[in-house]
Amino acid sequence: MAVFVEGPRNAEWLRSEANGSRSRDVLALDQSADLYITGTLVDVETGARATADSAKLAIVYLTTDATAGAVDATVISRDAEVTGDLLVRPAGVTLAAATAKLDAVGIIVR
Repeated sequence: MAVFVEGPRNAEWLRSEANGSRSRDVLALDQSADLYITGTLVDVETGARATADSAKLAIVYLTTDATAGAVDATVISRDAEVTGDLLVRPAGVTLAAATAKLDAVGIIVR
């Protein structure tokens, strides 16, 4: 019998957001060899995966394929509550550092 492994569900890391689409923006994600999985931290200024040097972060809302080139994607950029353990943090980005940077834009990590 085949075994199927289910990946993360879209936006399962999102606990709450502001009314309407106030928490969301569209961001051009940089081309990447891998998918941007839902919950991936990205650098708002570059559209690439977050690094320890990233000043302003956003969170990819839906899993997005940018393997063929840059694509526009919905991100959570302000006024939301998220589950920290479910966020996809690139190597070198600690939860504590990400929490501080997300808190600066009104995203509360629980």
